[in-house]
Amino acid sequence: MGPCLAGLCLAGLLACNPQQKPAGQALVFASNREGNWEICRINLNTREFQNLSRYPDIDKSPAVAPDGQRVAFVSSREGQDDLYTLELDGSNLSRLTQDLAWERDPVWSPDGRQLIFVSDREGQDDLYLMNVNSRASQRISKDPASEREPTWSPDGKKLALIKQKADQTSLEMFTLADGKRQTLISAPELRAPAWSPDGLQLAFVMQAEKKAEIFILDLESGEKKQLTRHAAWTADPTWSPDGKSLVFVSTRDGNPEIYRIEANGKNEKRLTENPAAEAHPAWVP
Repeated sequence: MGPCLAGLCLAGLLACNPQQKPAGQALVFASNREGNWEICRINLNTREFQNLSRYPDIDKSPAVAPDGQRVAFVSSREGQDDLYTLELDGSNLSRLTQDLAWERDPVWSPDGRQLIFVSDREGQDDLYLMNVNSRASQRISKDPASEREPTWSPDGKKLALIKQKADQTSLEMFTLADGKRQTLISAPELRAPAWSPDGLQLAFVMQAEKKAEIFILDLESGEKKQLTRHAAWTADPTWSPDGKSLVFVSTRDGNPEIYRIEANGKNEKRLTENPAAEAHPAWVP
């Protein structure tokens, strides 16, 4: 694969460098606390809650743009799962995809100009790259296995993703410039990779003693460590902008709520408390 895909250029992405960021004071997430799944926002200091999408259908899988101004998400409001964007005040809804296939798992490029997402528009679950302004998109992977949950490296050069074939999953690295792949971990059930802001680690969910737990993989040494240890279901880890903590979803207090834990495994704290369910938390930079 060359440096440009149907006018979708990667050159600007490959030149970017991750920089230290503040801790982050707000989250965007999916919640059904108002009767159906919506895209919502919470200020972690004031606990102010805002329903951003406000539509009587399923809105899910939010991904906040690097500049903190927009959120991409998946909605079935027109019958099938398509990609949309909203401003973070709930204004300027824009539909990005319109086809009979379904799209899911959007993730922004580090410069905020492009999205990678998963679609079955060619008959299998593959990765697609979209220019957000022109909405032109190009298939960038073609694998007989199902691919899902891509996460973009902070320097823009690689993706980490989950590949599933039969009853086996693998956490893979995908180099955007040439399409080369590297298998990092294989296990019966892997989910939700999330790149640390410094690009040195990947958080992910893996089965441990018959329950889902969060692990962190050091990409230089290959060493992995278990971050959470609880009998309840755990999902959707994502790093804080400063890389010092992660938020995740767990049922450890009864229903799916959002929690925060330091990257060293200490000081776990519950962030939401509602009888409904929360999912897919994303930090606002």
